[in-house]
Amino acid sequence: MRRGFVEAYDSNRSTPPLAAAVVVVFQGTRYALMDRDLVHRQTAASAVNHMALGVAGLGSEDALVHLLNYVWPNIFETSPHVIDAVMEAIEGMTVALSAAVMLNCCLQGLFHPARREVYWKIYNSLYIGVQDALVASYPILEDEQCSEQNNIYNRPELMMFCEVTGPDRPPVHMVQRLNRPVQSGFDNHDIDRG
Repeated sequence: MRRGFVEAYDSNRSTPPLAAAVVVVFQGTRYALMDRDLVHRQTAASAVNHMALGVAGLGSEDALVHLLNYVWPNIFETSPHVIDAVMEAIEGMTVALSAAVMLNCCLQGLFHPARREVYWKIYNSLYIGVQDALVASYPILEDEQCSEQNNIYNRPELMMFCEVTGPDRPPVHMVQRLNRPVQSGFDNHDIDRG
């Protein structure tokens, strides 16, 4: 009996065919994003874009964050085709994961002394595409105590989502919760099949 492409790479016969297809596509995409060949990375980034848009809102955030960890190092690529594919993958991830997650990744490099152009390009894409969703994700800037000027970095509308954690601890804001790093609960051993 002739086996198809997906069945050829499935070592666990007890899984349904669709689950096996997801595992094979996920593994193949993950390995292609780390490949030395530019064409493999470009194709994989395009596949990640379509996967992210296809599963947006279906509860696949852990797998998408795991894939984002493989897409993100490719932002420093110099080939125009790979740059376009990676930017499209990041825009697809923005739809699937939220603007807050992508802004959290982007804020880390906006003021880097050598590599800030790429991060500003991603930030500008976020700002143009999902400007309204970014407002709640901006970090809270506290007023400086030793300054003689009155620094007012206050956003009173957003402060209504404030929880007091105790009399001796400062309040925890909803915005600070959104700006925490996203931890992927999706480990490599979850998809390796032998």
